[in-house]
Amino acid sequence: MSELNKLTTLSIVVPCYNVENYLYASLNSLREACLDSIGVVDLVLVDDASQDNTLELLRRHPIQHDPRFSIQLISLDKNVGPGVSRRIAIEHSRGDFIAFHDADDIALEMRFIYQLQSFISDSKLGMIGGSLLMARENAPFVQVFPCNHEALLVESIFCCPIWGCATMLRRSSLIDVPPPELRIGEDWLHAFRLAKHWRIGSIAQPVVKHLIHSGQTMQSEGATNHAVFNVWREVLSALGIHDPTMDQLALHAAVSPYWSYPLGSPMSNLHERVNMKNWQAWRSTIFSANDKTRIVSPVLLQERLDRIDLVLQVVQQPFVRHLPVRRNF
Repeated sequence: MSELNKLTTLSIVVPCYNVENYLYASLNSLREACLDSIGVVDLVLVDDASQDNTLELLRRHPIQHDPRFSIQLISLDKNVGPGVSRRIAIEHSRGDFIAFHDADDIALEMRFIYQLQSFISDSKLGMIGGSLLMARENAPFVQVFPCNHEALLVESIFCCPIWGCATMLRRSSLIDVPPPELRIGEDWLHAFRLAKHWRIGSIAQPVVKHLIHSGQTMQSEGATNHAVFNVWREVLSALGIHDPTMDQLALHAAVSPYWSYPLGSPMSNLHERVNMKNWQAWRSTIFSANDKTRIVSPVLLQERLDRIDLVLQVVQQPFVRHLPVRRNF
């Protein structure tokens, strides 16, 4: 842990919008997240024009009197969304390393230590995420992501490989790639763009308990938001597939683990949404495009496409069509 003391400052940025029911426990988790070995933490709280008691709770939470935190509280006059709120918080932050924390999530005990140690071990690392303990009523599960740069880059073709709620950045990486100002998909697009200049990574262990509820932007605005398709367009264009049709995007969405359907929804009708002949043609298009651009590892891309093949072959069988299978392939 002594090496952590050589770091200047860790900033934790927390965008807040109508989170009065979750905020107290969320901020408490920051106080319990093994920060003593890091030194004083720069905590930037942004109230995104909440319409409930969020701002008042921010002002009177006990963390305001915790000497381990240097706190900045920013109150916005109008709602701008989590992506812009984070960017405002980043502009006010002072740390060499910047962690994102959602005000309705729980930071697990060793999250910040694990992530800072990863930065110490790899000077080329610009962004790191982690696995998530997904807290959905009656059906909790762990969302695991690849850990190394190459595998994460392949994953980004299909879905967001590093969730904003579990992200930590090296400040100097923001000079090359500032975060995009999107309401949905900003963490996904940021990771993909940054990976062209820096290494990205992820912690295998869960680092955040992520609560799924109806008030979240992804749940309330819908994962089929046009912003998600625009992210796919940019990613596919970098791969060498320019101007994909809506039918191709719909097919790409169908084989994505999430973002186009609610988290945890069953795959029982996947056989109806994906025509195998069309999928094989799209699969060939993806692989051939990357064979020319070499944006991602051909070997890892082949493995990823093979896994999708396997799932699609299984769900084509009549006896599994009505089984509830979580979309995580």
